Amino acid sequence: MTSPTRRALAIAVFFAIGCVAGALGPAFYGALIGNGSSRTGLFVGYLVGAGIMLIGGLVEVFLGVQAAGKSLEQVTKPLTSVAGKAAPAASAPTAAPTAA
Repeated sequence: MTSPTRRALAIAVFFAIGCVAGALGPAFYGALIGNGSSRTGLFVGYLVGAGIMLIGGLVEVFLGVQAAGKSLEQVTKPLTSVAGKAAPAASAPTAAPTAA
């Protein structure tokens, strides 16, 4: 597989994982809340959410890149670039011709 195909496949796989997690989330927290007689399940749900957020923050600290105030092209090379060749420069949008 080529690099753009691999990248597209990775995006699709992670999107599918996110969809499954998004679908199971309400059922998970609904089971934790139960009928509302005990707050322990809800507290556990908040702890699970906090743990997931903490893991995400740690991943960003160790694997994140400095991207604040930069364009995407400054952060990484475009998908269309070829090794050894510069990516084609983006041309400014032109106005559509008008009828005289």
